[in-house]
Amino acid sequence: EAGRPGRRQGLEVTGQYRPFRWIELNANIALSRARYTDGDPAGSHIEDAPAFVASAGMLVDNLGPWFGALVFRELGSHALIPDNSVRSAGYREVNLNIGYKVNPKLRVQLDIFNLTNSKDNAAEYFYTDRLRGEPADGVEDLHFHPLEPISARLAVTALF
Repeated sequence: EAGRPGRRQGLEVTGQYRPFRWIELNANIALSRARYTDGDPAGSHIEDAPAFVASAGMLVDNLGPWFGALVFRELGSHALIPDNSVRSAGYREVNLNIGYKVNPKLRVQLDIFNLTNSKDNAAEYFYTDRLRGEPADGVEDLHFHPLEPISARLAVTALF
């Protein structure tokens, strides 16, 4: 859906380093400035456009039968409405997985999501809605989806 005219400027940096054949360190960082350019008095901030996004990880593979990863991800704070009066705090999350290749056709893997049990919200929105008993015009309110609490998954993969 077409919206107001805007401009996004920024810098993205990606780096990978492999000190040994079995380990890779990587990082991705994006800095940006997103603004509407039409001069509307409603505000110039583009909704849900964070100024900072980053991820960094350590991947392990080719270490005999072992493999795994530790990954950090951050989504920076950002405006939820154009006048920037309501903002999302963004979120931080760390995920971990470790696995073992039993043989070329069978592997076992444990994934742990939200390792630090962050209470941040994965998504936040600000809009008008109406619940039973509220005014007919509705109520402007913050709506959110929290990060899932720390959780684990055990997977067994067999190739046929």
